[in-house]
Amino acid sequence: SSNTVFTDSLKMIYQRHPAIIPAYKHLDSIAPPAVTNVIKRRGGISWSHSHSGDQMQSAQFFVIYRFPEGTAPDTDNSSYIYKITDKREIELKTGPKKETYLYVVTALDRCRNESSPSKPLKIRH
Repeated sequence: SSNTVFTDSLKMIYQRHPAIIPAYKHLDSIAPPAVTNVIKRRGGISWSHSHSGDQMQSAQFFVIYRFPEGTAPDTDNSSYIYKITDKREIELKTGPKKETYLYVVTALDRCRNESSPSKPLKIRH
């Protein structure tokens, strides 16, 4: 139906990449601590995040950014968001040819404040 075509084209044009909803700064404007220990692990990556005693600064989600080799990591550019998850690890999909990427992970608290980026992890896969 034409409605399906419209919905599909909206997904392709406007929702091609995951996005973070704007932070609820009026409730809380303090970002959670940064993610640490981003490492390659069995076909994926994992990371650590310290629990904050303050529930408002505890991570609810993690944002994984993927930058092609030679691209400076810029977490303000949402087109580089690879995945948003509530887990502390993700699987990496491999393409037909090996390419090198830099992965950066940030934490999001319940009000969607985003932490500063982790150290980049370079992976060829």
